[in-house]
Amino acid sequence: MRKFIVWTLAGLLLGIWVFGAPSVSRAQEGKKIFNMRCAACHGENGKGDGPLAKNFSPRPLDFALPGFWQGDADKKISDAVTKGKGPMPPMNLSPEEIKAVTAYMKSSFKR
Repeated sequence: MRKFIVWTLAGLLLGIWVFGAPSVSRAQEGKKIFNMRCAACHGENGKGDGPLAKNFSPRPLDFALPGFWQGDADKKISDAVTKGKGPMPPMNLSPEEIKAVTAYMKSSFKR
């Protein structure tokens, strides 16, 4: 039994070393993208209070509100980024960048 546990832990550590911890690194990359592309309107804390927010009607969404996370939030985010939403124009982000931003938003704003 002890050998099994040791080999299981060794396998897990090897997997993390080889493949990395994708959700952590993905969220870190997403934070960089969010801060460069989204924070000006949505704010660093995702509350819709960025320095440019006052120029929009309606104001940018507050991602800290629980209602935002109801339903398929991944699709909401992806659709808004690729198609635009209200005064927000479509953003030129790759599918991987959208996944990274979504991972960051979930880890930072979802309550």
